[in-house]
Amino acid sequence: MLLMLIAYAGSYSIAIISVQKYCEDTFQLVSTNTTSAKKDLTTAVMSLRKLDSLLLSTTQGPCEIQLHLGDITKLSVEDKVDLILVSAFPCDYTVASQSLIKSLYVNLGLSVEKLSRDKYMDLRKYYSCWLSKTLPSHLPFARLACFERRGNYVNPIEQIKDMFRAFMPIFNSQDTTVITPLLGAGCQNFDEILVLNTIIEAACNWMRIGLPLRCLKIVLYDKGSSKITAINEKCIGEFAKLKKKWETPLVFQMLKKIHDVYISYSPNDADTAEMLVTHFVTSNKTIKVFSKRIQNKSSKVWPEHIMSAMSGCKRVLVILTSSYLETKDCLDEFNIALCHKRQAKELKLIPLYIQTLLNLPPVISNVQYMDCRLNEGETLSEKLLTVCEKLITELIIAVYIDFGLLVTIDLSMLIHIYLSIYLSIYLSIYLSIYLILSISTYLSILRTSIYLSKPILIYLSIYLSIYLSIYLNLFIISLSKPILIYLSIYLSIYLSKPIHYLSKPIHYL
Repeated sequence: MLLMLIAYAGSYSIAIISVQKYCEDTFQLVSTNTTSAKKDLTTAVMSLRKLDSLLLSTTQGPCEIQLHLGDITKLSVEDKVDLILVSAFPCDYTVASQSLIKSLYVNLGLSVEKLSRDKYMDLRKYYSCWLSKTLPSHLPFARLACFERRGNYVNPIEQIKDMFRAFMPIFNSQDTTVITPLLGAGCQNFDEILVLNTIIEAACNWMRIGLPLRCLKIVLYDKGSSKITAINEKCIGEFAKLKKKWETPLVFQMLKKIHDVYISYSPNDADTAEMLVTHFVTSNKTIKVFSKRIQNKSSKVWPEHIMSAMSGCKRVLVILTSSYLETKDCLDEFNIALCHKRQAKELKLIPLYIQTLLNLPPVISNVQYMDCRLNEGETLSEKLLTVCEKLITELIIAVYIDFGLLVTIDLSMLIHIYLSIYLSIYLSIYLSIYLILSISTYLSILRTSIYLSKPILIYLSIYLSIYLSIYLNLFIISLSKPILIYLSIYLSIYLSKPIHYLSKPIHYL
């Protein structure tokens, strides 16, 4: 009995230990799976996710604006872009909390302060930004552009206008992809919806006139929570509305030429512009010149009035001075003229060098200019008169060339119409004759075939009768075989009975 109790207690202890070990293993497995699931969820949330995209049709090909959610530093190398945008206070690249500059430093080891010491291009004098040198290849961005505030922006419109104004010298006429946060929505506390609207409006308008911005990725920052914040939800809904608005096909109208020459100048150079207009009018009154000074409203991100006035012009003259480069509206006019030049080959952008300027951005210095700087004994009026006479000669020659092309096109159309009529008449006559000959030939062949058909029919009838008779005989023979077999079997059975009766007496004997 004692041995039985000891054995029972031992087995009970072993069972308890087994159950305990099983529970521990199960708990550890559940904990591991839970931790893994949380890690996967955190990774999914922290990664950069594409939410929506806006496709825009332009004369240069399709362009795209994408909306992303997450951390901009989580962009994969496979989706590498040409340029990332950051904003900062002038010469202040402090790694502040909740700033993109901090995220770049913590997550990617990229120091904006270090990049600022060795810039590729310093455009802060005219465009409020600087461009870094090429970044290491393992990063998902090729370069970094840092925009520094000039003064206090009361709204994001001026800051975003500065951003797109700087794209022309940064892109340098090369197709470019850009990724950006909602600039100013962080430390500057600008309204996110207003920033999103302004960026998309500016991007769509600039893309449509030829800015080489192939793809713009806008990132809504998310801290990594599993639930999308209320403000990001509003931005996603606003993007859907803007997508519906801008993806609607634009009905292009023929641009009617209103002016031949557009003069772009700063308010400080108004006297020089007036002198140019006077020389144009006195030299040739048929040349239409636009010289009205246009000032863009601070509440408008897109200078629509400049675009309308410049459309259809053959020449855009830029009175290039230091005042011109310091005037934002003038830089907008220069950029719009560059975009027009990419689409309209007949348009010429001609900077007039009135004074010597150093350290010009390549986007301006690379454009062929006319030197109007004064030598000893020369006056500005004489220089400008020479410019006007040369341009008027070019415009007149262009008009004659256009007229010659129109005359050539008209003559070619007349020749084409004459040839088409002549060929249609000739072909109709030829086809009529061909049809008549074809019908007569067909009838003669038909008569000949009827005449020749008589002996052929007799021969065919004899041949077919012989062939059919042979075939029928063979068929009858093939059918007769089972009948003969059946008859032979039947007769053998029938005749076997009397033979059987006759054989009985013989059997008894």
